[in-house]
Amino acid sequence: MPADTLNICQVSLARDIPIIIENYKRFKKIYKKIKIFIICPKSQIKQFKTHLKIKDIKIINEKKIISIKKFKNLFEKLSSKTKYKKKIEKRINWYYQQILKISFIIQFIKINKENIIIWDADTIILKKFDFFKSNKSILYGTFFEFHKPYYLTNKKILKKQPDYFISFLNQFIAITVKEGIFLSKIFLKKKNYPVSKISYFVSKTILESIFKQ
Repeated sequence: MPADTLNICQVSLARDIPIIIENYKRFKKIYKKIKIFIICPKSQIKQFKTHLKIKDIKIINEKKIISIKKFKNLFEKLSSKTKYKKKIEKRINWYYQQILKISFIIQFIKINKENIIIWDADTIILKKFDFFKSNKSILYGTFFEFHKPYYLTNKKILKKQPDYFISFLNQFIAITVKEGIFLSKIFLKKKNYPVSKISYFVSKTILESIFKQ
């Protein structure tokens, strides 16, 4: 892919297809060169390919990253000793989505050595954003939401808290190659595991951090 291509990752369901189409049109008007990677369930791939016959969009089977079955099996194994298991289990599909996003961007950067953006599939871009500057991602935050467990989990994984407790629960986040490599070292414990193993270690690290907190 050309160096000036804007790479975008989305975890989506078929219900989001109309929004994805509209969002694609708007991204093209603003940025010209884009590539969208849509991660979806195997059962919905045919629907996506039927409605999204666009060269700039690539459909990816979520099972190629990690299947929901494998993720749930790991969840069961790691959650056996926590009294909060039932509460967390209610949100297991949401956690699975986050694992898919994080695992994919680490895999993508490891293979392609290019920056990438995670973009919520139910969100349409309305104006131009600057996502990167001087090989760093530009951070966008809000003061309208503070969820303490997120910071506790982050501290467990990253070993430190942010300087300012601003919420980064936005509809998008940009990740540079340097930042992707940093995440890779965190989740893989600095070992050079193959790409196929990344999702397992991302899942294990995040789930263990949640249960311990």
